[in-house]
Amino acid sequence: MTQLILKKVRVIDPQSPFHQLVCDILIDRGIIQKISKEIKEPSVPSVDCAGKMVSAGWVDMRANFRDPGFEYKESLESGARAASAGGFTAVAVEPDTYPVIQSKSEVEYVKNQSLRLPLRALPMGALTKDLDGGEITEMFDMYQSGAVAFSNANKAVKAGVMQRALMYAKGFDGLICIHPDEPSVSGKGQMHEGYHSTLLGLKGIPAHAETMAINRDIELLGYTGGRLHFSHISTKPALDCISAARKKGLEISCDVAVHQLLFLDENLEEYDTRYKVFPPFRGKEDQKALKKGILDGRIDAIISDHAPEDTEHKEVEFDFAAFGMSSVQTVLPVLLKAVPEISDERLVELLSANPRRLLKQEAVTIQEGSLAELTVFDRDTKWTLNKESNKSKSIYTPLWNQELVGKVFGTYCKENWNQL
Repeated sequence: MTQLILKKVRVIDPQSPFHQLVCDILIDRGIIQKISKEIKEPSVPSVDCAGKMVSAGWVDMRANFRDPGFEYKESLESGARAASAGGFTAVAVEPDTYPVIQSKSEVEYVKNQSLRLPLRALPMGALTKDLDGGEITEMFDMYQSGAVAFSNANKAVKAGVMQRALMYAKGFDGLICIHPDEPSVSGKGQMHEGYHSTLLGLKGIPAHAETMAINRDIELLGYTGGRLHFSHISTKPALDCISAARKKGLEISCDVAVHQLLFLDENLEEYDTRYKVFPPFRGKEDQKALKKGILDGRIDAIISDHAPEDTEHKEVEFDFAAFGMSSVQTVLPVLLKAVPEISDERLVELLSANPRRLLKQEAVTIQEGSLAELTVFDRDTKWTLNKESNKSKSIYTPLWNQELVGKVFGTYCKENWNQL
């Protein structure tokens, strides 16, 4: 569809002169050509967006699409469908596939497959070879091929290796996205360590497993310089550590998985494996701190942390179940339920502006002449995640068959309108 008019849509973009105004937006071959109170072009297809909002397209900084190698759990195609339905026009995909995304060829595979998707799949390169934490990869080669950042997925990195990685990435201003965890402490933990883990008889994952790793890497960053992003933090002490380090001038950013804002460790009382995620759901004080960080700006981004699993890995005893939740399609309703007071502007900053800046993606401003990569959504529509509406291969989420409030109406990306 080379031309399209979005009719009567409210613009959410503080950088735009049309911010909070209800407008018609004419798009032609992927570029916003005209914005006006009313556009009359009978020959151009139009979409009625009355009562809905439009923002720059959302960017997910962390999701697992399982492709290549584990397509029975999710593929790039099915993951992209789910992400597009969740409002995302770009998704940074984790490297823990088979083979691992750790060279130019794997990065190019994701980029080439992305050409046929309704969004842009952004490959993240592995930080260490085979994700074993012992030897850094050829990050610069992957960066030149299109890797937007470097991650070791959920696996730990040895201190000396992390130091070398930070120094190496600094040479080309690469972003390292790290999952903070000290495995010698978290061990084979199944859930947050506390009252409920004791009650359920499950091995706990203490909060300091996260803060120990964060403090170590902050110390290393102070020595090397560079850019470091802590992904899916889950505790109040972690946020406090990151905030203190920023005040010292270190270039540190962080995100939180949206489901951490809604669920708690007490939700595991029925041993429901759909609630088994990593990092685990924490207690009320941790969640309260994360919500505050969302509102006051200390947290930079909201991620889906989409980690789809299949029946074989979820419908088993809790101890043997895989960590992970299907979540990329439900980011908006979960965020609105967890933090209903969040403003439209802050929501868009967390889902679009900040992730674009951190991953060095083109900024999108809703004004004439700008790239048309857009998300249309509203905060009030009710819908149910079920077999008919689900776009992912995975059904393992506590939100299955639940009524949700807040829905994405459609996205415009790659010169195509994708409406649900």
